[in-house]
Amino acid sequence: MKKTFILLLAIFVLSGCAAKNTNEKSENSQASSTDEEVIAKTTETNNSEVNEIESNTETENNLSANINLDLSTMNWNGKKFTGSEHNGTIEFNSGTLDLDNNRNIIGGEFIINMNSLKDSDGSENLEKHLKGEDFFQVETYPEAKLKITHIEPNGELKEEETKYTITADLTIKEITRDIVFEATGKLEKNTLNANAEFNIDRTRWNIKYGSGKFFKGLGDKVINDEMSFKINLISLLPEVNNVEKEETTNSTNEINNQE
Repeated sequence: MKKTFILLLAIFVLSGCAAKNTNEKSENSQASSTDEEVIAKTTETNNSEVNEIESNTETENNLSANINLDLSTMNWNGKKFTGSEHNGTIEFNSGTLDLDNNRNIIGGEFIINMNSLKDSDGSENLEKHLKGEDFFQVETYPEAKLKITHIEPNGELKEEETKYTITADLTIKEITRDIVFEATGKLEKNTLNANAEFNIDRTRWNIKYGSGKFFKGLGDKVINDEMSFKINLISLLPEVNNVEKEETTNSTNEINNQE
């Protein structure tokens, strides 16, 4: 009887210890899991804050300059096979130049108001025809867009006239094609004066009316596929941050002194 009692007591003690160890392991496991969740949330928050700071910094480092819609112009020219030609103008709805914090041009986007298309001779019939189904279909596609995608050399604006090679996407009738053209830019105080000329093959934008490539037997009614455009942009540029200029100058001076 005494041996039996001692055996039961030993089993009871051992069972209690095992239960205590199990509870401690469970508590430790729960605490470890909680710690991991806290660390994960903290890391996620920190990463989010870093990304937000980087995004804000990138935005703050870029400048934006709107073109002067009253002074900026766009001219067009189209010719027939016989040599006769028509000229006119188109207005911009909006236009923006993208610059870095040193006022180097890094991009730009210009919205063209196709409803504003005018013939220099004042021919309403020609204007109606160009705006109609045979050409630009302005009722369906009232806007065109020119977006700069690349500029060489590096877009640095100077007081003397600088030449650039521009690569851009031109969207007409919701068809986008790339074009490459030469441009010049000149900075007078804070005013940018930029000029560009480019030609397009209108059939790339599905404007095929009167094209000798798609219609035979037109004779002297053939209209050249090539259309020419001239652009003059006027824009008042934002001031460069003077503090940044001073810091850059001071850093350069310190390096020179160390050398």
